[in-house]
Amino acid sequence: MSDEDQTNGNPFGKFSMHGSPQPNSKTSQSDATKFAKLLLGSYSRAEIDDPEVFAAAVVRIFCHYPFEVVVQVCDPVFGLATKLKWFPTLAEIKSECTAVSAEFAHRERRKNLGKSISPPEDRKGRPTMAELKAKYGPNWGIAQEDKLSGAIMNKPDFKCMTNEQLAEHYKKYGLGCLIKKSQE
Repeated sequence: MSDEDQTNGNPFGKFSMHGSPQPNSKTSQSDATKFAKLLLGSYSRAEIDDPEVFAAAVVRIFCHYPFEVVVQVCDPVFGLATKLKWFPTLAEIKSECTAVSAEFAHRERRKNLGKSISPPEDRKGRPTMAELKAKYGPNWGIAQEDKLSGAIMNKPDFKCMTNEQLAEHYKKYGLGCLIKKSQE
């Protein structure tokens, strides 16, 4: 019984084009080998110095990409074999895998767009504008000069420490090393 008979007339049926064990999982060695055979078998005979080394390199490249990416690259309808007329180099295979991987990542980002935005917060417990103006005044507590006298209105109620008070404060909290010795 031939391979074609076992796969209901589809010569590519033995290479499952759908269904990964886990989404975004790396391609296994056995799957990578199957897909390398599929991709390389899609081209007419090529002049390669060492076909086994080349095939092993392709398998290694495929093992670094998710299963879905390798399936897309090796697809006989939409994959690399339909884009290149001549036998691909390793660089071309890797480049195609990277491009397809980026396309999948872009689709995933588009699919999840907006899902990370949190819903608007509940504003029921927040004060209204009238309550804020009543609490802080018309200038929101910002000191302004009186235009007629030049005096500062709404002056804050605090006093600066004198040098002696500051030195005592530093010593009390173990910050004595920050006190500069006055130059005489």
